[in-house]
Amino acid sequence: MFEQLVDDYRCMISNNVLELFKKRQANLSLQEDNKENIIPKAKMGDMKENANEDPETDPLSWGWLSARMAEIYVYCPQGQNELLSLSELETRWKAESADERIGIAKNFCLMDSLCFPNNTEVRSYELIVVKSRRSQKLGTIYILFYYAKSKTVDMILDQRFIKYEHLFKEKVNRRVRFNRSGLSRRNSRLILQTENLIIILTSADESFIEREFPSSISEFSITDFYKGRVYNFWTRVVHIENEEPANYPGFYKQIRINLRDMSSSMTATLILFDLQMNMIDLFKMGDFLGIHMPYIEERSPGDLVFMYTDCTTLFCLPLSELIKDPNVKKFKNDPKSKLNFQDKSYLVDYKFHADRFYINNMPLQGINVTLFGRIDSISENDLLFKCKQEYNGCSIDMYVIKISDKTGGTNVTLWGSIGRTTSQYYIGQYIVLEGLRTFKDMNGLTEVVGDVSYGTLIYNVSLATGWLATNTLRRHLHVPLKNIIKLSNSALYVDHFITHVSIAGWNIKNDSKSIIIWHLQDNTGEILAEAVGSVSEDILRSTGHYHQKLTKPLIRSILGNSQSTILKGKWLWCCLSFLLIKEYFQALGCFDFGTATKCFNKIPKSNVQLGSILQTLTKCEQSYTSLDYLKTKLFRRKEDYLYALYTEALNLVKNLYKLSSSTITFNNGNNGEQLDVDDLCKTLQDFIEIRQSQIVIYRSIPTHFSNINDEKIVNDIEPVRSKAEEHRLNEKLGPLGIGVESELKILKYLFMARKAIVTYNFKNSAIFLYTAKSNLSSWREVCSKQVYPEKKSSNRSEEPTSAFSFAISNFFSSEKQSKQVKRGNDSPNNIQWLEKLLSNLTSRMTLYFMHVLLERETIFGGDIRSLWRKVDTDYHGMIRNYQNKSGAFSISLLYEVSNDIPFYPQGYVGSGVQYNKPTGINSFPWIYCSPKEKPENHLPNVISIMQDKDPNRETPFSRTTPHYFHDITVGNSYYFIRIDEFVSLVIIFEKQEKQPKQPDNNVLEFIMDLASKLSGKEVLESLNN
Repeated sequence: MFEQLVDDYRCMISNNVLELFKKRQANLSLQEDNKENIIPKAKMGDMKENANEDPETDPLSWGWLSARMAEIYVYCPQGQNELLSLSELETRWKAESADERIGIAKNFCLMDSLCFPNNTEVRSYELIVVKSRRSQKLGTIYILFYYAKSKTVDMILDQRFIKYEHLFKEKVNRRVRFNRSGLSRRNSRLILQTENLIIILTSADESFIEREFPSSISEFSITDFYKGRVYNFWTRVVHIENEEPANYPGFYKQIRINLRDMSSSMTATLILFDLQMNMIDLFKMGDFLGIHMPYIEERSPGDLVFMYTDCTTLFCLPLSELIKDPNVKKFKNDPKSKLNFQDKSYLVDYKFHADRFYINNMPLQGINVTLFGRIDSISENDLLFKCKQEYNGCSIDMYVIKISDKTGGTNVTLWGSIGRTTSQYYIGQYIVLEGLRTFKDMNGLTEVVGDVSYGTLIYNVSLATGWLATNTLRRHLHVPLKNIIKLSNSALYVDHFITHVSIAGWNIKNDSKSIIIWHLQDNTGEILAEAVGSVSEDILRSTGHYHQKLTKPLIRSILGNSQSTILKGKWLWCCLSFLLIKEYFQALGCFDFGTATKCFNKIPKSNVQLGSILQTLTKCEQSYTSLDYLKTKLFRRKEDYLYALYTEALNLVKNLYKLSSSTITFNNGNNGEQLDVDDLCKTLQDFIEIRQSQIVIYRSIPTHFSNINDEKIVNDIEPVRSKAEEHRLNEKLGPLGIGVESELKILKYLFMARKAIVTYNFKNSAIFLYTAKSNLSSWREVCSKQVYPEKKSSNRSEEPTSAFSFAISNFFSSEKQSKQVKRGNDSPNNIQWLEKLLSNLTSRMTLYFMHVLLERETIFGGDIRSLWRKVDTDYHGMIRNYQNKSGAFSISLLYEVSNDIPFYPQGYVGSGVQYNKPTGINSFPWIYCSPKEKPENHLPNVISIMQDKDPNRETPFSRTTPHYFHDITVGNSYYFIRIDEFVSLVIIFEKQEKQPKQPDNNVLEFIMDLASKLSGKEVLESLNN
């Protein structure tokens, strides 16, 4: 509905602006006609063409207009009507956009204000050079200015400008702009030299520009630059950042200027430091900037930073001058011209971009991007950054929201106050985000970021109270009560309707909430609606009889006496929301089955089929989330029970589809938008089929795990996950659909992480575990953020899972995730099981890669205790405690290198490094040892015993006791068992005085307990127990 209103306003304002411009052009032509008594036909044709091509008549920016409309109706709702809104928007468009789109002349000081140098005020000047002269004695160049009729003044040129002396010839009228200069104390008619000087070019200098600025960022080579090659770039100023602390030693502050290279489609950044920053007063966004001999820093291929040094010269061609050129059409229509100021491929600043940006056509690299969409999820605050050097030890709030429109969805990262504001909103509300930045990350994916420093603003359209005062909005969105009632009986997932009704009566419920139910009607039907917020107060004030503060008791008192009869028959515009099915799916997605039951019990008796579907679906979800269907019970075949129950629900959905009437429609302007029962049936059918696939996946996990086949499980999950994403259940079913996608993603990444741990791949292990943990945290956050009338209150606040810090050793710090698992929380069994598996894999990875993680931990001032304090199961502590009690010489993990999978001691290697497979005894490296010294002298014995005793390579899933061998020649005892396909747990006892006839039961018990935990046997078997 908001989109349609923006489109209507955009059309009306654009037409009005164009008409005014044509009238102004006609008046100018009429004045010339009166002077010359003739209007040539060619001149008339040019006038009409210019009226259509002049920048002032460009189409209004959809993004700019949507943001301004949202701002008006959110913050200025009172007294608004269509005429006032259109007038204000048109005025603001003319005032705000003209400067940005066509450029304006800078405000420069008068020459009389030039005085002796001082540091109190920086003044900028633009003067015309009459001629130049060179001092033969000093080798200095002077340029002569005329001002105040016949008065002249000289200026000493900085040495960097000597090369361009020819630009200051007589009768050229070359202009220069400068600041940070003053008059000489010895000669009041001499201006001192300054590095803050820019030479102004015009369109007549096109050949000079082509000759002097041939360089392109796409052809830049840092090697050639270091060898002395000179680069001169012709660019366009896209955006000027705010002042910030300098990131380079020797400087205090800096300003970054985003540039677009006019010889390619690439971007660069010009940095001005300290006193150089005053030069931003000499040009503006949209101007062309020639940069001669900058110092260049290449941060990454194609990411260049220019710096203004003693050898650098700047030239400026102001856009405001260029568009006044009679030959402006030649530049605009030539895509190869370096003066083509309307070439969209060179735009990065999208503040006044004409068309709307949808999710699927966002710019890959841009600033001031505006998006409109629906909030699908809001993450918890991630206090990611505590880097003292950059942020002085202060935490920075970061929130990630997912927004969607009809083309798809995307994540938006919001920093600081913008993120905190957004965190107070609710899923399902519509927002306008203005001033976003988009860029490609290291993986080539588009990132969308918002921050106050970028100029990001957010408007919650759903909370705008000014919509009901807008005639255009009423016309497009008015829905008769008859159609609203039909839609409510069909229980479709709809947000809200705007309608025009009269008050037939009201009822005050005498309960704890004192709810007021209003009886509303129009000529098509009648309905009962519960008043929320200040609605009842607004209705009373609309009569004009009440000016005092209306408290809830006073409202109830007024509505209860006879004077309130003046309200009956009063017509009003209102927004009616039907939240029954929305509340049902919210409750079901939050595992609030009691509320879900109340919801389907409220379904009208006229729709028995829908009530039966929801009742059956609730039973299915209760059993599914409890994991009871995986447990073998007497007189029940676990293979059939839940799957059959979902099949029953699926058949009910198909029957409803057959019985449903064709289509229920409501008037939505000229669009005739349709809402029908078919949508609900199709969505439920997709959901049930995916749930049945999930049941099959969970049942297969213990079977696959006995053979340690992680890839098979991942391959089973991926098509189901893709199907859920394709059907967009997260948008159609709210938190229930989000839960389906989240669970599949978490399961997939956990088994991918397990495969990476088993194959000793540190990088993939960290990434996959982090991704699984992030999705799990987001899922819990979505559930906690849901708001609906019957939501259960909880005395316990959720402990947010902390995010990863910069240190790799902090990747899995979760404030003891086991607290959430062990305590009696509201999470269902399937989430608790995923938490257990995540915890198990995190602890296992920490043991396997302890030497890598400990190295990073010590860099950040930690030690081995702080490392293990961040995980739930301290395997290292268990091993050390047992070693102290038993006197074991060594407890270690031994890795067996295979031919198919590369092995690197650190678990990772840089790109381009050639792999040399370890051979012989080196193909059995120790990856963990306690104590730290590796038992290398025992390695030949261990390898021989393993090859002899363990030909079948059995793990704790198939073996109940470890292997044991005693070397009678030296008195050493060896215990070992495989943890997985490549890693074995080995315990060595040296020189035992007595030869044990049987292995020590205490050792057997310890090694099997440790092996069962490490291999994940305990967690996986809990699915069946």
